[in-house]
Amino acid sequence: MHLVTFRIFRDIVDSGSFSKAAGMNHISQSAVSQQIRAMEETLGARLLDRTGRRIQLTPEGEVAYVKAQELLQTYDRMCEEIRGIRHEVQGTIRLATVYSVGLHELPPYSRQFLSRYPQVSLKVAFCKSEEVYEQVIEGAVDLGLVAFPSSSAQVEVVPFRTDRLALVCAPSHPLAQRSQVRLSDLSGMSFVAFEPHFPTRRVIDLELANLGVTVNVVLELDNIETLKQAIEVNTGVSILPRSAVQPELERGTLALVALTEPDLDRSLGILVRRGRTLTPTIKAFLEMLRTGLEPDPEIDD
Repeated sequence: MHLVTFRIFRDIVDSGSFSKAAGMNHISQSAVSQQIRAMEETLGARLLDRTGRRIQLTPEGEVAYVKAQELLQTYDRMCEEIRGIRHEVQGTIRLATVYSVGLHELPPYSRQFLSRYPQVSLKVAFCKSEEVYEQVIEGAVDLGLVAFPSSSAQVEVVPFRTDRLALVCAPSHPLAQRSQVRLSDLSGMSFVAFEPHFPTRRVIDLELANLGVTVNVVLELDNIETLKQAIEVNTGVSILPRSAVQPELERGTLALVALTEPDLDRSLGILVRRGRTLTPTIKAFLEMLRTGLEPDPEIDD
């Protein structure tokens, strides 16, 4: 068996589709099927259950998937280290982040970096904040990107940027007509919140407690996109990063009101495993995140 076979097998499992795996590897679907049949014949076991609508791993397939991941990660790290000796900026960057950062903060940086280095690919995994730390520590990803980052004996934090938090509500909500609102003004209001383990939720809860303010949490969600949808139908108000609601503000489906007394900021940070050898590619991307975007040459000053 060749590494390409393991890569195809992994892509089938990750995408849940033979056709998607074919597209990802630029081969026909029949070629994908042939690779999997050959792999199963070599191992003497069926790896994928294709009897239902979904593709599922058999017990043997579970073992094969884990080992295939390990082999591919080892191979990718070897290639990255060799490129590092040559000081080449190419290859794959693996990054784990939370939805609010990955969807609304990261895109302009990734676009500019990939435009500058077209031979680089960026693979972004969206997960919960604590899972980002785990993936960085385990070496499953090269970098993590989270809100309210914290360093440890295993993880170093590189500052990324700071985003201002604001009150977000439906345009029909009474607070939507105000230019600013104090945190204490939210007392007793219906509130749509992140789940309690979210760092942003913990900071908001702490600030409310310090002021002796109690809100009526009517809904707790683990995804910022779903949370915004709940606010749009006037389920309640919330406190969110300004950058995360820009599309809805432009469409007029949400309203944003400045928060005062106190002002609330959300710090963002890049997570790097301590002691990890950074390739020139990762160093270049890290430097862009750290120093900020360059001016767009197409914009006329």
